[in-house]
Amino acid sequence: MSDLQELTSIIEQAKTNGAAPITITGDMLLAAIQFAGLISGGTPPLPAAIDDESFMSIGEVCDDLRISEPTLWRMRKAGDFIPEIKLGQRRIVFRRSDLIEWKRTRS
Repeated sequence: MSDLQELTSIIEQAKTNGAAPITITGDMLLAAIQFAGLISGGTPPLPAAIDDESFMSIGEVCDDLRISEPTLWRMRKAGDFIPEIKLGQRRIVFRRSDLIEWKRTRS
């Protein structure tokens, strides 16, 4: 079952059980954000707490590594970089912890 399917199941259960509070974290939270984008027809912005603490945009990664975006794209295409997380059709982020680990292993 995908995270999106699991999220849909949780929402349906909450509706059936009187909409008790739901706690969503980690990958389920990403699925919820992606789900919200699918409903609204666009790519939702990341909540500030997620964007600042856990994930980095392409620009933030480039600034951190002091490389250009084309260089980052070449590294990704060559398979020489951390996995990306797609939020919608046009939003890509990277886990901050993955970048820290990648930098540590490259030193």
